[in-house]
Amino acid sequence: MRAIDRCAQTNRWRRHAAGEKLFLSLGVMALSLLSAGWSTQAAVLLAMLALTHFGAGIAWRDIAGAARIPLLFIATGGVAQLFP
Repeated sequence: MRAIDRCAQTNRWRRHAAGEKLFLSLGVMALSLLSAGWSTQAAVLLAMLALTHFGAGIAWRDIAGAARIPLLFIATGGVAQLFP
């Protein structure tokens, strides 16, 4: 079983309805898109990391493993933006 599937099937929030988790995700995404400034973005990131780890009970290594590819994509795009 893949790590992300294992996390989805064994976390503390597995019994919550998908609509509840969707509502939370869309609300946080809207908050992030409507907020101004990097400090609010950092606060939203830290809040979601805390909810994921302490609320859902997902291990830090699993969170880092799931975020590795998107972070590499963002880093590659950032380096590409340095050269016009």
